[in-house]
Order: sequence, then C-alpha cells, then structure tokens
Amino acid sequence: MSVLHDLRADAARYVYYDDPAARPTLPRAARALAAHQGLQAIALYRFARLLRQARPRSAPLRLLVLLGRLLYPLLSRVNDMANGIWISPDAEIGPGLFIAHYGGVVIGPATIGANCNIGNSVTIGQGGRGERAGRPVIGDRVVIAVGARVFGRITVAEDAMIGANSVVTRDVDARAVMSGVPARQISSHGSFDYLRYPGMEHDGARLASIARGG
Repeated sequence: MSVLHDLRADAARYVYYDDPAARPTLPRAARALAAHQGLQAIALYRFARLLRQARPRSAPLRLLVLLGRLLYPLLSRVNDMANGIWISPDAEIGPGLFIAHYGGVVIGPATIGANCNIGNSVTIGQGGRGERAGRPVIGDRVVIAVGARVFGRITVAEDAMIGANSVVTRDVDARAVMSGVPARQISSHGSFDYLRYPGMEHDGARLASIARGG
C-alpha cells in the first residue's frame, strides 16, 4: 500500500472517531488533522516515509525531496514539543493508526499492523538481551492502553489488548488481554470492545478472529 493510502486510512479513523456516520471526505480529514495531535504526528511520520521511498527522476522533484529531507528534522522537533509524540521513520506501520491523546508517546523501530490504537504515555521499541534483543512486531487491531511498554524481539498477535501501565517483553497470543508488570494474560476477550474503525462490521479478518475466539 502507498503512503498516501495509509494516511487516508489514518485520517478516516479520526473522522470516524468524531462522527461514526460521517464520510471521510477531504474537508473532514483536514479538520481532523487540525484538531487531533495524534493525527498530526502520524502525518509527519507518513511524510518521513514518503521521503525515504521517493526516487524522483526529474531535477525539480529531486530538489523538493532534498528540501523535505532538510526540513524534516525541524518539523520533527516542533512536533515533539507541540504534540509530545515521536514516531521513528524506521518504524513500519500499517494503515489506520489511531493515537488517542497528547503526550509521552514514543514509537521506535517496530512493525505495527493495521487499525491499531495507542494510548498516551506509551513506549514501543527495541530492547532485550541476547536472543530477546530486537524490535517488536505488533499485529492488526491491537490496542495498547495508557502507560504501557512493549519492548524487544516479541510478537503481539492480532486483536490483543495490552492493559494500562503493563510491561510486555514476551510474545502475546491473538486476542489475549494482558495486564501487569511483567504483563500476564488475564483473559482471551481481545481488543474488540475497545477498538472501532470504519468498515469493521464487514472486515472479514476481524470477524474470523471473533469466531476463533468464541
């Protein structure tokens, strides 16, 4: 998927958050961008990814890309101060990311699936020692609640729920609900009650996961 496609999906989640009945038109997406700090930080991340992927052939486009790469560090610093959210350009994030609230969000090199929710004061990144050293892989439709920490070469499978202030350093099963320090599984109810996105009622992968979870 293209960076612009992913950004449209991100914006659609914020439009849906403001009004589930509203269509994600360009004016509504622009209003969501102006109103939500999470979407501003995500848009900057998508901009950085676009710059990395750009391979312009014409001189004017090469100049624009160069200017964008020179401008990005300044925009990143302004975003850090204004929004308190930092997302590494090395992260690989699927469409439909939703960061609910301002502040304290650090997403380092990690792989994150589609339609995930991340609360404030969350840290996701590299960590661990020896065989556990590396970056996390987070599946689709995962909710990471306020204050949680996710580190190391682990996999958080689809539809999992990481509870508030939990610390996760080991693999998490699909639809698991994790809580505590270190985090332990407390149920298999998943993230279904805590995550909403456009078209979820007809999302085959989500419906199949609900069926597998009983």
